[in-house]
Amino acid sequence: MLLEVQHVRKEFQNRTHALTDASFSVSQGDFVSVIGPSGAGKTTLFRILNGSLRCDGGAILVNGVHFESADRRTRRAIQTTIGTIYQDFALVENATCRQNVLNACLPDMAFLPAVCGFFGKERVAEADALLERVGLADKVHEPVKNLSGGQKQRVAIARALMRHPALLLAAGSVLGPCHRAADFRIAPGHSAGSKADRSHEQPQSGAVTRIFQPSHRSEPGCRCAGRPGGHPGGGYPRRRLPPSGGSAMTRSSGKRWLRTLALFLLLLAAARFTDCSPALFWARRSHLTDLISAMLPPDWGYAPRILAPLLATVQMSVTGTALGSFLALLLAPLCAENLHAPKPLRWTLRLLVQVLRSFPTLILALLATFLLGLGTFSGTVAITVYTFAILTRLTYEDIESAELAPYHALCAMGAVPAKVYWRAVVPGIAPSYFSNVLYLLETNVRHSSILGYVGAGGIGLLLNEKISWLEYGKVGMILFFLFLTVCVIEGISSLLSQIIREERSLSPLGKRLLTGAAVLLVLVCTLSLQPPDFSHISPRAVQAMISGLFHPDWAFFFETDTSGLGYLLLETVCIALVGTCAGTVIAVPLSFLSTPCLMPQLPALLFRVVIMAIRSVPFLIYGLIFIRVAGPGPFTGVLTLGVCSVGLLSKRFTEAIESLDFRAYHALESMGVPLLLRIRYAVLPQLLPALASAVLYRFDVNIREASVLGLVGAGGIGAPLIFAMNHYKWSEAGAIALGLILLVWCIDRLSVSLRR
Repeated sequence: MLLEVQHVRKEFQNRTHALTDASFSVSQGDFVSVIGPSGAGKTTLFRILNGSLRCDGGAILVNGVHFESADRRTRRAIQTTIGTIYQDFALVENATCRQNVLNACLPDMAFLPAVCGFFGKERVAEADALLERVGLADKVHEPVKNLSGGQKQRVAIARALMRHPALLLAAGSVLGPCHRAADFRIAPGHSAGSKADRSHEQPQSGAVTRIFQPSHRSEPGCRCAGRPGGHPGGGYPRRRLPPSGGSAMTRSSGKRWLRTLALFLLLLAAARFTDCSPALFWARRSHLTDLISAMLPPDWGYAPRILAPLLATVQMSVTGTALGSFLALLLAPLCAENLHAPKPLRWTLRLLVQVLRSFPTLILALLATFLLGLGTFSGTVAITVYTFAILTRLTYEDIESAELAPYHALCAMGAVPAKVYWRAVVPGIAPSYFSNVLYLLETNVRHSSILGYVGAGGIGLLLNEKISWLEYGKVGMILFFLFLTVCVIEGISSLLSQIIREERSLSPLGKRLLTGAAVLLVLVCTLSLQPPDFSHISPRAVQAMISGLFHPDWAFFFETDTSGLGYLLLETVCIALVGTCAGTVIAVPLSFLSTPCLMPQLPALLFRVVIMAIRSVPFLIYGLIFIRVAGPGPFTGVLTLGVCSVGLLSKRFTEAIESLDFRAYHALESMGVPLLLRIRYAVLPQLLPALASAVLYRFDVNIREASVLGLVGAGGIGAPLIFAMNHYKWSEAGAIALGLILLVWCIDRLSVSLRR
């Protein structure tokens, strides 16, 4: 007997009895159709048979082997003999048709060739033959996401047949015109004269009917009966076609390998330019462990002294984020091309945004202190400007990619475009907008915690003081409070994100209370701000600053030696590039380890706590820590940005993984594909666009952060810029600022071209 199902039961946690007593058998050549209304338990039975779900009772025998009670290796071996055609297809949308079919070969391959994608010419030829057999010969290299529903179904059929299955499970009417009422089939073939076995279902579950139809009998011994189209005894195509392309590697894959090689060589050159030395870091690792040991345990008695500066830091973050977000929402439509704002206004605003987003918050805060005096007001202004610049860019990009048919329809009725924007455009971009606001709020907490270094208030002044005095126990206490703050913001952000995505519902009263609480918090933070101090500001000094910034030192701008602007900008780019790549390499596996849908709950939670701890430390503090390990120079900057990238990229990657479609992942799991290969072929192809976008954005951020790491001796353009500003060399500062603006613009253009 090929398959025996004996008294299978399944009850879910909500006490729903999906199956109570399902029993039937399938012999070689049998063709079984299972029909029933929605909710009858068909999908549950389907998942139990392919191994993606375990039953609560009964037995399933495949060729006489107990499937449910078998050990892991035996169970996986049985799964490799079962082919599955899913009703929702469970394909990797970003992968090609050929790649989806070849994924069926993964259980039979060694780990290294499977990871590298070396399937061999014979397997590639067989996959192409199957695609030709189902009428998709011209779609071999086409991404699945570009296919119609029927074409996707045929790719799923070809993938199942690629396994040469002894048992074929097909959800829906995919095996031919016979049995149109069937919801899923168990093939191959059937025996004439067979009859349905007895079954008992509870009334609330609906009845699951098993029907054995004596038509379209397949030839004995045929592995797979009934090819698509309903031809009797068709089976899967056994012939093997020679590779039509001459090689298994397509031109696109060749170009991809060349780009990867070019990036690797560029990375090596950048690492050499920045004097990266893992051996030096390993030799001096004791300096890092000693420093961490000095911070643990924290000085608990110092906690009351931290509260006031910490509240000032949170105050600056909340107020700056709220004001910058509101301004971005107001002005973003004037920057979007598809809303047809006057072109001079649009390009002026875009230029302003591009200039402002070129500078990190520390530089903006330093400029604010020259104009508005010392204190939290200057820090709030810096956070506001930074948030406005970043969020305006993200928002008008969302507007340009949004569906604007309702907007144009209302405008055609004679409605004022400004009103239509708030009623027809803002609701569509609201989820993305609020997600970006919450992300920037967390980022701004870290940024505002170091603004005290330039006199802009907050906890940064206290942190700088204790590090300078080597009071590491108090430094540990400050960092612990920052960690708690990040945890609170993370929890609030997670709750609000669920509400925004409508994963958690609120009553109208709850929504009003939540909105009122948010508005009240912003008002309290704004009204309690320290007013600006203009007493020490000289109009002549302000005029000199503005004049110098708009009349840069061209001699310094075009200087070509190691102290010139070009060399310093190149060093900044190399620091950001190597740091971003190093952080990405660590962040990718860390994000998978912290994802509950791929890992057990407890390890995932522990890794999430580690990621939050990494994110809670400001980048300038990492610079001060690593400079005691690697010494002054660009290598310290690489270590700093690498660790910062780990924390922030892990968060973005984890969120991207949790939003993926895992149907293809579970389909490979039912084939017996190991975990790492399931991630490689079902998760990574979907994740790559989000991963690339996050990495490019992080590289853009690292360029700005690398521009101030020179403040702690970590190389780059930061030290000359801050030195020039502190010594009122505004022409030199203007030259550096112009170079930084051009650098960020070039990186931005490169990022846009890579996204296309």
